[in-house]
Amino acid sequence: MNGRRHLHTTISSRAYDKLMELKEKSGGTMSSVIESLLGEEEVLEDEGEVYPLNEIEKFAIKALRELDICLISREQLELIAEGRIKETIKTNANEFMIEWIYGKPMEKISLEEAIEAIKKIWISSNIVRRVEVRDTDEGKILFFHSKIKSKLLDESFCKQIKLLLESNYGVNVDYKLRTQGYLIRILTL
Repeated sequence: MNGRRHLHTTISSRAYDKLMELKEKSGGTMSSVIESLLGEEEVLEDEGEVYPLNEIEKFAIKALRELDICLISREQLELIAEGRIKETIKTNANEFMIEWIYGKPMEKISLEEAIEAIKKIWISSNIVRRVEVRDTDEGKILFFHSKIKSKLLDESFCKQIKLLLESNYGVNVDYKLRTQGYLIRILTL
């Protein structure tokens, strides 16, 4: 049976308040909230909360998956468009994103947490296919399998990560550009 059906029921005050909260957060209708909770609609689940995705969010996910687009901060995009690549190194969004992911300042985020966040940021931005982390006797090596075919941009990304790690964790970082991406070596002191 396709189509819509009318539903009338009584629920607890607590359940009603929760539904209203989800409705406000999602900006959708009560029907969309209930359908998302029943698995009838695409949702985002985050820390026990369920958020129905609106049409723009669904489109963004689909475009990211299917059209091979990537995410980049507005500030970086402006600098790149203006040919100011060197400035993107100092004004990158990685540090802000890492703090946002963990909900705490950089000085309270461990190197391991930062590496996990970097993986999440770069993969979700669709700039790399994957990031592999390997432990060595000297520290760690991060292999970035790049989707970008610009050595200039790849090197800029390496320098951003190098600056972030060296300035926050007292490590030495070097990098090497490769045909299919780049590697970043984190040498612990």
